[in-house]
Amino acid sequence: MKENRFGEGKLARFISGKGFYAALALCLIGAAAAAWLTVDKTLESLTKQNEVPISEVSQSSQALESRSRETPSSSSASARAVENEPEEPVRASEPEPAESAAAAAPESAPEESEAFWPFTEKTVYAMPAQGEIIQDYSDGELVKNETLGEWRTHDGIDIKCAAGTAILAPANGKVTRVWSDPLWGECVEMEHAGGVVSVFCGLAKEIPVKEGDELKLGDTVGTLGETNSAEVGLDSHLHFAMKQDGKYADPLEIMGME
Repeated sequence: MKENRFGEGKLARFISGKGFYAALALCLIGAAAAAWLTVDKTLESLTKQNEVPISEVSQSSQALESRSRETPSSSSASARAVENEPEEPVRASEPEPAESAAAAAPESAPEESEAFWPFTEKTVYAMPAQGEIIQDYSDGELVKNETLGEWRTHDGIDIKCAAGTAILAPANGKVTRVWSDPLWGECVEMEHAGGVVSVFCGLAKEIPVKEGDELKLGDTVGTLGETNSAEVGLDSHLHFAMKQDGKYADPLEIMGME
């Protein structure tokens, strides 16, 4: 009984003294250590689960690369198929017909031709010679021809000028006829736009143009001669006539000079 009491007294003094706190601290440290061990083991377990050995990663990469080589994508297969196809010889592109014609034709000839034929709708006219009009267009009425001594229509105008005067094209056009007439002498006919035809009579025998020639406005058709026997009784002049759609018309009216 005394020993028990003595032990109980020591325990009571220990608890009431500093020993109590030291025991409490040991308990807390033990609890903390146990908790830390538990957490550390848990983290280690998770880390091991997430870790993949380098050898396994390498093997996986090699396996994927091998599969990609064994089963190429459709785009790669198509590319190789195109590469393996035999190449066709490269052929020079053939020019269009219009380009071929343009390349074959001389450069200067088309420009010359386009300037005159076919003609543009609007035609610019000028007098074929400068001088006084000594006889007008009779518009189908009969007039006295002093040289021939008879009444007849005067189908053109007479422009007074000296022999040797240059006779010029009154507009762009093409020479359609060159001939010699027993009464009207050396004559030249030119066609213009809109069905208009010019006729020059009484030229000198040396005519520098021929049928088919294309002339610009102001180009020389010939020179005035003394071959107009039908009107030789008048002063030296050019007999100049114009036709519209095959019928004689007033040259001044056609050229807009009335």
